[in-house]
Amino acid sequence: MSEERIVAAAIKYDGVPYALPKPARHHHVIKAVSEFVGEANWPVDQEQGFMTDRGRFVNRSLAMRIALQARQLSMAPRPWLASEDLW
Repeated sequence: MSEERIVAAAIKYDGVPYALPKPARHHHVIKAVSEFVGEANWPVDQEQGFMTDRGRFVNRSLAMRIALQARQLSMAPRPWLASEDLW
């Protein structure tokens, strides 16, 4: 099996992961979820992370480790991943 890769910025809101394909950023996902659930303000109880090509939601720290191992980045600019690091 090939190495897991990061494929999308995502948030987990009310226990459910939501993602948009690249080049979407976290603020794009937050805005879309806010509109979907009918909230005028961005959800405050959301966790930012990423989706992998295996359909798994991971937090920013684990996403950085996955991206480095999959050689999606040449170096870690910080301990957590930002979508700007990939696309």
